[in-house]
Amino acid sequence: MKKHQLPRVLRVDKMTLAALEATLKEYANEPTVSSKLPTLRSILLSKKDIRRKMEMFLSDLSPFWTIKIEDGVSQVGGGTMPEVKLDTEILLVSNSAIKAQDMHEKLRNGVPAVVSRIIDGKIALDYRTIEEE
Repeated sequence: MKKHQLPRVLRVDKMTLAALEATLKEYANEPTVSSKLPTLRSILLSKKDIRRKMEMFLSDLSPFWTIKIEDGVSQVGGGTMPEVKLDTEILLVSNSAIKAQDMHEKLRNGVPAVVSRIIDGKIALDYRTIEEE
């Protein structure tokens, strides 16, 4: 390590190893651990499950909204999986009386917050990221 300082920075300490061990034991002892972890549960959702969640929402949606369902992709995110994209279906919602940007901000600042995107002037909702509750 005196010759090369990089290994010192990348060295794994006892706490990291203990956390990794506990995580691996949890997976080994509990095959359904993915159902307890919201992020992992979302990553593992099938398009059929996503459609089911979307249809539950649509059954309560007012006819005031214009809707369209399209194929899309969910981006898992940064960290260890920045390039991973998953097939999904997205719900495009619009209304002539409400600007998409205004609705986007209301959703994001609501309780609970709802993550949305704006695509072609419509709110895009990916039900992979929206919990049923």
